[in-house]
Amino acid sequence: SAELPRERLEPAAGEEWPEAEKAEKLARGAALKWASAVFYCPDKLEGLGHYRSREAQRTSSIQSRLKSTVQSHLEGVSSGLEQLSSAAGDVRSVRRDLCAVRWHLLGSAEGFQGLAPLRAVVTEHRQLAAVVRALPQLSSVHELLAQSLRLLRGQQLLEAHAGLMALERLRDDISSQLHCGSSLPTDQALGVVESFFGGLQELSDALAQQLWHVVAGGVRLVQEDPALFVSAVRIIEREESADDALLLGPPWRQRFYQVMQETIAAAHFKAAHVDVKGPGLGQHLAALQSDIPAELRVVKDLMVQCCPPHYDILSICTRMYHQGLSDHLQDILSRDLDKQEIFMLLSWVLHVYHSPEMMGHPDLLPEVDVSTLGPLVSPEVVEQLERKYVGKVKASVTEWMRRTLEVEFKEWFREEEPEMDHLGFFQSALPVIVMQVGRAGGWGQRRAGDWQCPVRGQRRAGDWQLPVQDKLLQTGQLQPKAGVFPPLRQTKPFLLAESEHLVMNHYVRALMEKKMVCRSAEERSQLSTQLLQDASQLRELFHSLGLAESEQTLEVIVALQELIRLQDPALLSLEVLGFMTKYPDISDEHVSILLDLRGDVSKEVRNVVLEMMAQNPQSLPENYQPIFSNILVPAPELPFCLRKAKCA
Repeated sequence: SAELPRERLEPAAGEEWPEAEKAEKLARGAALKWASAVFYCPDKLEGLGHYRSREAQRTSSIQSRLKSTVQSHLEGVSSGLEQLSSAAGDVRSVRRDLCAVRWHLLGSAEGFQGLAPLRAVVTEHRQLAAVVRALPQLSSVHELLAQSLRLLRGQQLLEAHAGLMALERLRDDISSQLHCGSSLPTDQALGVVESFFGGLQELSDALAQQLWHVVAGGVRLVQEDPALFVSAVRIIEREESADDALLLGPPWRQRFYQVMQETIAAAHFKAAHVDVKGPGLGQHLAALQSDIPAELRVVKDLMVQCCPPHYDILSICTRMYHQGLSDHLQDILSRDLDKQEIFMLLSWVLHVYHSPEMMGHPDLLPEVDVSTLGPLVSPEVVEQLERKYVGKVKASVTEWMRRTLEVEFKEWFREEEPEMDHLGFFQSALPVIVMQVGRAGGWGQRRAGDWQCPVRGQRRAGDWQLPVQDKLLQTGQLQPKAGVFPPLRQTKPFLLAESEHLVMNHYVRALMEKKMVCRSAEERSQLSTQLLQDASQLRELFHSLGLAESEQTLEVIVALQELIRLQDPALLSLEVLGFMTKYPDISDEHVSILLDLRGDVSKEVRNVVLEMMAQNPQSLPENYQPIFSNILVPAPELPFCLRKAKCA
């Protein structure tokens, strides 16, 4: 049986394999090609015998290797057939044995049923053995519960939590041992264990309540008792580690953040506890401006050290305050606010919130950056509030002007003559009243001394002739007497020119009064650039209001920046001389302040400049509009002297 049939290795009689025939043809062709190439020359024919013998040896070697290969394959096939035959016999033997065992078990089934009472006894014995092993621990359950409650009342959270975890492990161990092979129903066994550990749930609830109470007072505790807050955080970390081991989600940290957010909202943003009408709104915004940065400083300086780095507590708290404040403002803005309340909210949102007095405080930067959290109030809501505010102001001013003009109209029709000024012309108090109302508005937050009159200087009453008077005169409803000075000019260009001159005057005065010194050429360049930008913006502003650039005096700011930008201090005398020619009312005190502002002028250069000014006095042209004459130079500080000592 080990020999293969001959017909599988050789073709049938009178039949050849096509592969062998093809291989033989290829071999003959290759041999003829090689022979024709080798014996092409006659002198190569002498080695024909040598080539014949070598090829004969090669052919014999190839045939030997072929026979050896075929023989090895035949031996392997024979061995495989023998192993298959042996395996088939083994399988038949195992099948017979399995059938015998099956029939034997079927005959013994009734005997195994009698072992059921023994199995129950073994299970009961195992449970009793587990209870006996756990008796020392079970006897101390009530004592551990009482001890953990005492620790919790004493705010020893870590020790109380350790006792709670030990009791939970003991309960779980006993439950698993009782359930292992128990004949009792699962619910019944669980009820027995839970009844014995009934106080464990009370301890767990009390600990959770105390834990979240500590978290809620975190901002206060990190200043007064940081150890208690750290204990609460460590308990949360323990519980998260236990949940990770059980492949549960991490709700503990989310609950931590939720409690903090609820505490922040309850402390600052609950509308039920906030009076947001009238003065109450201003007080509430002032409290937010003070409390929020103060609490964020506590979080930044103290709470960050009490929490693990992956809590990212500062960023989370910043987002909580920002989002809570945004929602709170949305709730306030949804109410019916008057124009003063709208103005107060807009000013607070747009100017106070990001200012150094609140979220841009130096103590919070750079860790706290609310600019990355989006706007506190959306631009659409801001635009809507601005329109609403402007509408309310327009309606209020319109109503007030209507009533005021009605009173003025009645005054002009009185039989009695109006009041007269010192020149004998009739005057009206309406312009003064209008300017007083303007001072109460949003744009009129100026010092009273700057607005005693509509513009600086004394003007006649006729200069403020009201448009209503012109209309009445034109229609004939009002007959001129009423010593009335006729209208001399349109007031808008004059007001713009006076306003521009006043702005320039205050700007230069602020530059003179501000005690600062440039410490490098770079700072002088920065100051000059800022002066140029301010002058350009102011020129564009007044130009857009209708004041031509030729009528503006802001060019003095550009000239001042040239004195500051000059790189070589030795050329200051020539630069100052040119400046004096253009602005002859500048004094040596003004020049001294500018030289101090540069910060690089030596005493020698200063003396040269001042001597040059003394040698070249300038006279004021006839139509020259004074600039520096109205700017007072601050008095120098006197040296502080003690008694019986020389002054510096």
